[in-house]
Amino acid sequence: MSQMDAGSRANHKTAMDMTREVPAQPRIPVGGYVKRRIKFLLEWKTGKTTFKVYGITTGSAFRSPLLVDAALKRAAVHLRAKPTRHTDYAVGFIAVHEGRGENQLIIDRWISENELMHQICVSSETRPTRFQRPSCDHNSVCVWEVLSLAKTPVPRQNSTLAKHLPNQ
Repeated sequence: MSQMDAGSRANHKTAMDMTREVPAQPRIPVGGYVKRRIKFLLEWKTGKTTFKVYGITTGSAFRSPLLVDAALKRAAVHLRAKPTRHTDYAVGFIAVHEGRGENQLIIDRWISENELMHQICVSSETRPTRFQRPSCDHNSVCVWEVLSLAKTPVPRQNSTLAKHLPNQ
């Protein structure tokens, strides 16, 4: 066996050992498929930015009536604390997604001609009003959030982007 093989094995063993040292996280339960309801909730302004706010839920209404208010309060704090250095068109959308196991607050701002600045906070089912940064293995986008994005018109402030978009 060459020295490189021995070194590779030593590194592999170290990586495996490190994996075992990570404490197991509780799994988020996944049940059978349930179609989500996407509903436009309101147009919301904070600072200079106007957001279209959507709710995503499995029922006809949110299980926690305080969820949307808590999400918007957290969004306002987050946006004040995390300004962007990019060209910002002062429009965006927010999705408040009441999920199974976790709720998601998705904040998207249109920036730099053709980009979305995508930021996420989460809360648990048991503490729905307590939003925080997600864990490092958090899924970033759910198909229901993509559908809510599809319902949101793209801003026309940027003429470069506007000439490539269909009429909305």
